[in-house]
Amino acid sequence: MSPLGSAKFERSWSPVDNNDEDDSESIAFLTPRHDIRSMNGLAIRVKQAIPWTLHFILIFTYVVWASRFVLKQNQSCFDDNLLNPPIVWENCHFRSSVDVELGIVNDTVGASGPTLGEDWESVLDVGVIRISEEEIARIPAETAHLYGEEEGYAGILEVFHQLHCLNRLRSRFQQNHTVSQQDIDHPHMAHAHNMHCFDYLWQTLLCHADVSVMSLEYNDEQQAFNANFDVIKQCRDFDVIHDWTKAREAKYKPPGSHKA
Repeated sequence: MSPLGSAKFERSWSPVDNNDEDDSESIAFLTPRHDIRSMNGLAIRVKQAIPWTLHFILIFTYVVWASRFVLKQNQSCFDDNLLNPPIVWENCHFRSSVDVELGIVNDTVGASGPTLGEDWESVLDVGVIRISEEEIARIPAETAHLYGEEEGYAGILEVFHQLHCLNRLRSRFQQNHTVSQQDIDHPHMAHAHNMHCFDYLWQTLLCHADVSVMSLEYNDEQQAFNANFDVIKQCRDFDVIHDWTKAREAKYKPPGSHKA
């Protein structure tokens, strides 16, 4: 008799309970192997991407900050929006205060150009002005707080420092100025001040670069062209700017301060 036919090797079956749970089975065993590999690969890619993402955010932040810093340092020579001063245009008749041919200096005042000391004092009576918290955000460079108990920030309109430098050079050229005690005590600083004014006015002229056309007259005797200084120009009304600036002048002045 075949062994398969013996009772020893007899087969039997029993029904399986559908509610029976096999605690030995795990989620990992039931999850297809390719899905496990996909989840592990995704986690690795996420971990690898985090440092690069942080680097990108850091670089982007730096570029934005640097761009704003550079833009803040660049100020237009014609930026009227920093403090929004009143700009009123007028036609001015200019005549040279010097007759080149006759060598005569005309001491008249006004649009022809002041040559007397008191004429200069009338436009150089403005010093430090007040700048508000709202306005300071538009200023391209940091500026100091006002002196004393006054709130706000300190600044000077460029035109008044330009006039200050021109007047300083004019008075020393004409040798009719009163030497300050500071210039007497520190002659090397006085020379440096003069050179600063030359350089500052040089920068200003190149920055503004007036492109108006100067007309010429031909002189038969000299056989050369002479410039025509008798002209009418459209200009900003300086009196309006001067009055506006004067109204914003700081109340308190540091002990060692000077105009413009």
